[in-house]
Amino acid sequence: MKNEIIIFSGIEPGKKGAGNLVYFFLDRLKINYVEFKLHFNKTPDGFLIRQLKNFVPRNLSKSLYYSFYRFFFKSSENIINRKVILFHPQSIGLELSINLIRNNFVYIYVFDNFLFCRKSYNYIDRNKSCLLCLKDKDAYLKYKCDFFPVKHNPHKYDDFLLTISNNLSRVHFLTQNRNQSNLLYQKFGPIPNLTQIGMMVDMEDVVFNGKKTVKKYDFLYHNTLIEAKGIFYFLSIAKLLRNYSFIVPFSLKEVRNLIPDFEDFENVDFLSIKWNTGLKEILINCQVVINPSLWSAPVEGALLKSIKFNGCVAVVTTEYSFQSEIPSNVVIKLPDNLVEASKILNDVIDSEKIRINYKNEAKKWFDLYSKDIDISFDKFIQEEFN
Repeated sequence: MKNEIIIFSGIEPGKKGAGNLVYFFLDRLKINYVEFKLHFNKTPDGFLIRQLKNFVPRNLSKSLYYSFYRFFFKSSENIINRKVILFHPQSIGLELSINLIRNNFVYIYVFDNFLFCRKSYNYIDRNKSCLLCLKDKDAYLKYKCDFFPVKHNPHKYDDFLLTISNNLSRVHFLTQNRNQSNLLYQKFGPIPNLTQIGMMVDMEDVVFNGKKTVKKYDFLYHNTLIEAKGIFYFLSIAKLLRNYSFIVPFSLKEVRNLIPDFEDFENVDFLSIKWNTGLKEILINCQVVINPSLWSAPVEGALLKSIKFNGCVAVVTTEYSFQSEIPSNVVIKLPDNLVEASKILNDVIDSEKIRINYKNEAKKWFDLYSKDIDISFDKFIQEEFN
């Protein structure tokens, strides 16, 4: 059908945070009676992938999977002069993305910072975001930055960015927050088509599928096990606050795969759990949830869940991050200085009044945010596709 929207997603809808957003987006299309045809990569979580992870590093196994899958992820259709939506071009494949941009009007939903950072998460030092490649596209050479999570041909990546620059009138960026939009303006200059529509994940209750957890922790690390997401930062705080209990929702083995020389602390528990196998319950009952992303993060699903289901949430305010846009009475804003951050958290954990105030403000903020997201998605869809 000529009016049917074509969607390519490098992420399986409904799987984890980013896939959850794709699912949410598709749901809003259905609510607004927009017809679409979906092509997507399956998330690498099958038996063979789990076995592969036992023999090669986690990041390499994911890269191998996507390289294999992209070989088959090619449409046999001749897609020309259509409206096409792209989710996560680096997983779809740069060659396919380039061809779609050159021959169609393309909407790119911007998940991370791949459009100016090869690592996707613009982070170089342990507590520092990086914007060097915005001004100098060869700055990555100094720090030997490589593509993540999917490996690419460097020349194809340059061609991908050049294709966007040369076809800005045929590209419509969909951004999550104000700072993300600002980064795109810095990268591409004047952009004729950009809409800030936000980001949302599924907040419905899930069926609990694990043992009831009795222990209540003081601090929970709520993010993925990636250096840029702040696992080093969290563990460093735990080392400074030995009198308080901490929990990381990954096994000690998984953590040591990332940090081989990690020194285990008695006040930190490591449990390999997911949202529906105990993580949600721990999050609801802990004193403070820490979402310590150290890159210029847009809206992270883990942060939204932390705010909704707990409310007393600490973040690290990095340049151009969504966290820096949230009012300081809604989230606890931590500096990159670990000693100063530990003092702030110590004060919060020792004051029930402070924690209750954050919970109350967080609830009000999230209610407004979620309503605004529904409105912005529907407004965009109605204006573009109806």
